[in-house]
Amino acid sequence: MATRSLRGLLKDERALMVCGAFSGLTAQLVERAGFDAVWASSFSIAACKAIPDLNVLSTTDLLHTVSEMLEACALPIIGDCDEGYAASRRNGAGPGPGQGTAPGETGI
Repeated sequence: MATRSLRGLLKDERALMVCGAFSGLTAQLVERAGFDAVWASSFSIAACKAIPDLNVLSTTDLLHTVSEMLEACALPIIGDCDEGYAASRRNGAGPGPGQGTAPGETGI
């Protein structure tokens, strides 16, 4: 879990250095390089799985990857996961109230 919250970092009123990652390993590399936070985008997660960024991945797939990142590093993670809803639309269901975040996330 993050040792410092993103909300806390934003209160410092300084520019944050944020770097993209797509796995637990790359999140650790971002942390070791001295960045303030990790950017987890659906594009980078899909690309590392050789899948187009066209709502092919499920929300569960994305949350699983973000959970791995949260376990791998202590930085806050910004989840720009605007994918994963195609499967929900096909099944006629989407994330319900309180769903859609991995343990340790504030929101996506």
